[in-house]
Amino acid sequence: MNNCILKLFNSEGNELQDYIKSRISILFSENKEKSINCVKPYYSYKPTAFRYPFDENKTEIYVDSGFMSPSFYYFDATEELCDSLVKKIKNQFPQTFEETSKLVAKTIFEYVGGAEVLGTTKDRLSHVKNLDVLGDNEKNYISAFKGTQNAWCMERASMAHQLFKFLGFESEIVISPVLVDGKNDSHAFNLIKLNDRVVMFDSAMLNFSNGKLNENCIVFDNLPISTFDEVKNIPERVFYSKTNQERHCKINPENQPAIIRPKIEVESEADLI
Repeated sequence: MNNCILKLFNSEGNELQDYIKSRISILFSENKEKSINCVKPYYSYKPTAFRYPFDENKTEIYVDSGFMSPSFYYFDATEELCDSLVKKIKNQFPQTFEETSKLVAKTIFEYVGGAEVLGTTKDRLSHVKNLDVLGDNEKNYISAFKGTQNAWCMERASMAHQLFKFLGFESEIVISPVLVDGKNDSHAFNLIKLNDRVVMFDSAMLNFSNGKLNENCIVFDNLPISTFDEVKNIPERVFYSKTNQERHCKINPENQPAIIRPKIEVESEADLI
């Protein structure tokens, strides 16, 4: 049983609020000594994993990695997301990682306005401003995606990462080249290392079986421990659209070892699924 979840479930009143604040404070403190913290999507033959929790004042999450006029936002939704997740834990005590993942996914879906990813690239980019048009002391924030359903894989994986870290799990957000139905693309998802296995969590590229959503968003639940460090040898993902169309996704198709760093260098522009 996860000690953090147990503490959240058994605490009430001021004790609960103090514990929530302490957990969030720990998240931010883990980044205090890191001078540069960026998550920048890009096309590359190597996946990149980002392990630090997001600091709302320092961690830049890029929505568009154009070199001349990039767009990025800061993660200002930690407290709201964590409070929402805690309420679900209090109402439904999760006793397995699968049950916990379901609550994390539900928290994300409620925040962004629905389970399915909607909108075009233009719709997604409409929620952030390029650096050259931002006013003095003005910043973009992930909260701009709240209720829009235009939050794509990077936004959802960022939220999942922050929530799993809040609960004390060893989590990483992975930005990887993928081959989706034979087409090259880039995608963000989460890997969570448990005691004896690694779990892949994806709240953007959803799987429907007979029209029913896989509510815990777990793609693979028994990957080897080495997957967390290498992101290699992941089986081909076979999943179904809402219309029951079979789809295929090969993660890290070149099977290259992952780059593990707090800063991710941009090599070329890329839109994420």
